[in-house]
Amino acid sequence: MRRSSLVLLFMIAACSHTPARQASEPTPSADTQAFRIEQPLPAQRHEFVGPVPSKQILPNGLTVMVIEKHELPLVAVQVVVRSGASSDVKGHEGVAQMTANMLQWGTVKRTAAQIDEAIEILGTTIQTSADLDATQAFVQVLRDNLPQAFDVLADVVQNPAFPADELERVRTQMRTTLLQERDVPSRLASRALFQTLYGDHPYGRTAAVTPELINKIKRDDLKVFHAQHFRPDNTAVILIGDIKAEDAAALVAQRFGGWKSGATSCEAKSKKTKLPWVCGALPVASAVTPRKPNIILVPRAGAAQAQILAGHVSVPRASPDYFPLVLTNLVLGGQFNSRINMNLREDKGYTYGASSGFYYGRGPGPFFVATSTRPEVAAPAIHELVLEVRKIRESGVTEAELGSAKSNYIESLPGEFETSRAL
Repeated sequence: MRRSSLVLLFMIAACSHTPARQASEPTPSADTQAFRIEQPLPAQRHEFVGPVPSKQILPNGLTVMVIEKHELPLVAVQVVVRSGASSDVKGHEGVAQMTANMLQWGTVKRTAAQIDEAIEILGTTIQTSADLDATQAFVQVLRDNLPQAFDVLADVVQNPAFPADELERVRTQMRTTLLQERDVPSRLASRALFQTLYGDHPYGRTAAVTPELINKIKRDDLKVFHAQHFRPDNTAVILIGDIKAEDAAALVAQRFGGWKSGATSCEAKSKKTKLPWVCGALPVASAVTPRKPNIILVPRAGAAQAQILAGHVSVPRASPDYFPLVLTNLVLGGQFNSRINMNLREDKGYTYGASSGFYYGRGPGPFFVATSTRPEVAAPAIHELVLEVRKIRESGVTEAELGSAKSNYIESLPGEFETSRAL
């Protein structure tokens, strides 16, 4: 890209050539004022205090959280169900994601077309997704349109119909996505890492989803997953924006207050329907059996670059070590001037970028280091990555590095609260 840009600039210069003026020596400035020759000191840091949400639990167990932001006439709503891909039954991987994808494609009282029309008139969209530990449904709308949008959102969360024709369309989309990911080295590496680190643990099985498994998912599988996990005592509704907390709570109570978990026991449902119910407490993230060091090679003939991803099982988000790990990671590979990036990019010239990070979930997520290099320097790049991880583990960070990491983290915090979606 840089070479192309240089050629383009040369061509522009050649086409717009004008006679050059005779060069003359620049006249030095006579201004010797101190403020012009001395670097200014850093501005005083302003104290930042993040918003604290109000919290209320409805009689049916539903959690309601509200953050008031009255600068703009907008309200964002996110419904979070505390079950995601790691809650899939073994052998039925992909059900959580397909359930999320199907939510807005028809309810017991609205067709997919009616949902589209109702939301489009309001100038917004409903977005649904599932990750390892949760399923979300999100909408952001003008304050005056909130009641109508919230009514549709509440309907798709509580009453999806999973119509057969839409199911086949979503199934095709998911299969296509999985097939396309086979051509994306970073996705292949991520799947291989999760399967290697976690094995038969729920986190490992989430990486084992294949087009063949997607083909086996039935409508009843989605109905069972929804009935078991989409419950008020397993769900939070979060509202952020131009709305008062008491008005938000009243709106949620009106649309979700009548939502109840099924009265029939799980065991009775399992026996009656002969479907894969998981009875007892909802699945929680369990411990992971440590794995021996291993090297996984995913061959890609003719690949221009080698994708490198290494890691090990780390800690959940609730760990008391969370903030020390955040700061340590900033020093190691969490920012541009980190040790890993300075070594592999600036010093060795192996890559355009190298980084490290953590996935913080309900369970023990992975720590990882990642980069992509020319195939011929993959081995020395791996050596340097391992060296940097070992060095920070054995020697820690310097006071200067820690101070810089703290400063960068604190200064980045306001950006985490800029948008309603981020909040």
